[in-house]
Amino acid sequence: MRDGGAKPSRNGDNHEPARVRQDAAANRRRILTAARRLFGPGGDAVRVREVARDAGVSAATLYRHFPARRDLMDAVVAEQSRACDASVRRAVADPDPARALRAYVEHAFEAQADGALLAAAIRAANATLPGHADRVAAFHRDLAMLVARARAAGALRPDLTAADVLLVVAAGGGANLGVTATGGAGGSAGPGTAAHRAARSRRLADIVLTGMGVPSPA
Repeated sequence: MRDGGAKPSRNGDNHEPARVRQDAAANRRRILTAARRLFGPGGDAVRVREVARDAGVSAATLYRHFPARRDLMDAVVAEQSRACDASVRRAVADPDPARALRAYVEHAFEAQADGALLAAAIRAANATLPGHADRVAAFHRDLAMLVARARAAGALRPDLTAADVLLVVAAGGGANLGVTATGGAGGSAGPGTAAHRAARSRRLADIVLTGMGVPSPA
């Protein structure tokens, strides 16, 4: 276990509170990373104690950060939602139309490979958050911009729209989840591992993007 509590300072070390906060933040990060890794393929079958064990912390430490399983799931969902929003913003900021659209599709596939439970939870949680409608509208504007730029640059089939790209991402993500659920074909990283899921997601995204007419990276 890596979560041993900080011992009180006997000499009034002013750095002690900062170190305690850093340790707590590191523990929280490990817990969220483990939860995302386990909840995706395992879903409701994953016990909180399994998450604590995978994170290398005690169950008591986990419960100090997340008093209930729902709190832990909500935190994972919020983190994933922020990552998705950030990926679209980064793509919009990229001046290269083909690279921008490719980055969005690759991230979307990889995020969905984390599991059906997370994908469903993100959709459900997002719908209840303040400003949801505004975020959805902003997302669609950004995606329409990515698609229009790619078409204008000849980096996307001219008949494809933003709605088509969303459809392809949803269909490809569903196929990715299906392979995750059944174990899929193995690789050097081993089926079911995070590295294997990421590699498979990139491969699937590349196949889809090629079919859409998006150039491969130089």
